[in-house]
Amino acid sequence: MTRTTAIRALVLAVAWSTASCSMPAANSHPGGSSTATAVPTTRSVAICLGQMPSEWSAAGVAHAQTLPSEQFHPQAIDPNQMLAFGFFKTTSEKGVAEVNLGSGQSQTLTRMASAAAGVVWMTYSDPWLAWLQADSQVDLGDWTVRAINIRTQEERTLASSRLANGGNTGALSFPVSANGYLAWSQPSANGDELVIYRFDTGQTSTIDTGRLSSPVIAGDNLIWAKSQAGDTEASFRIADAKTLQLGETPTALKVPREMQYLAGSSDYLVWTESSGSMSAYRFQSRQLSHYSIASEAMDHPFQFPTVGTHFVAWFTGSKNTVVDLDTGNGFDVDLPSGVLAADRWLLIGRIQGTKSGAGSTTLSTVDLQKVKGLTSCLH
Repeated sequence: MTRTTAIRALVLAVAWSTASCSMPAANSHPGGSSTATAVPTTRSVAICLGQMPSEWSAAGVAHAQTLPSEQFHPQAIDPNQMLAFGFFKTTSEKGVAEVNLGSGQSQTLTRMASAAAGVVWMTYSDPWLAWLQADSQVDLGDWTVRAINIRTQEERTLASSRLANGGNTGALSFPVSANGYLAWSQPSANGDELVIYRFDTGQTSTIDTGRLSSPVIAGDNLIWAKSQAGDTEASFRIADAKTLQLGETPTALKVPREMQYLAGSSDYLVWTESSGSMSAYRFQSRQLSHYSIASEAMDHPFQFPTVGTHFVAWFTGSKNTVVDLDTGNGFDVDLPSGVLAADRWLLIGRIQGTKSGAGSTTLSTVDLQKVKGLTSCLH
């Protein structure tokens, strides 16, 4: 098990209010608006897992780069410059790196102390890359929110889990960036604050408090979940992603529900209700879809989802899984690997270990707009 994989496996024990997470987003896209008057359509989809189609495999091979002496886990992407960002590890160091998806050239952006465990979550909005860094290999609740301007190399530490008494909040947060700001749920001894940090001014503000999930960018919106103390169900809160003014929740999203993880893209809001139940709301068609996975496939718990076009990828704890939201068909990518769905791209990092060093990584890029959807489930 890789170190980043171990970090994610530990997060399973974290409550929904701080485990809900967001897609590593680029700039906010003109997706659907939060219109509340239209009558949504609803459907139920049973997920079927088979083999990766040969077309997808060929596309990945045709656009693959090899990093010969490092492990690299793709966690965010700049779709305009075709740069992948993520956690890296070599025989002598670890930290955050960028990889040019065209040339395969890798560049170290920042290095971590040996005591740090790695990167839990990452988000990018040109030119700022931000991440939640696990600063301890024994205490997952010890973390900082950090950012770097990839053009000027300016680094900033924006938040910490540490409390005044020397302890920490004991909970994780998953930041999301867009439109010149970073948003995250900052846990404290008295609840959570939805914090907005402006990169240009360095100023912070709070737009909500209570028992909150981490926010996501979905459509034209900044969306998060909120529940009352003691409740098992939560309700969505929606703000305009540019102005941050609160808006009306779409009809299909108004009913309180159980939520664990959130993800978003230019046209989708995705959330998990449990390890075997996931839902997706498509803004353009106003369609609500509920996804379930068969009992014999319950080694695929829904967690850490990311979304690219109409495909969702998630880490199950024992493998990475990709599913077509249109059809419910999908496939697994065996570990050790890292998989990211973002914008129009699917990135797959396959890691080969060595006895004497950190190993190597083959980073494959699949253009989701050029491959066919997963219309069948091939076993």
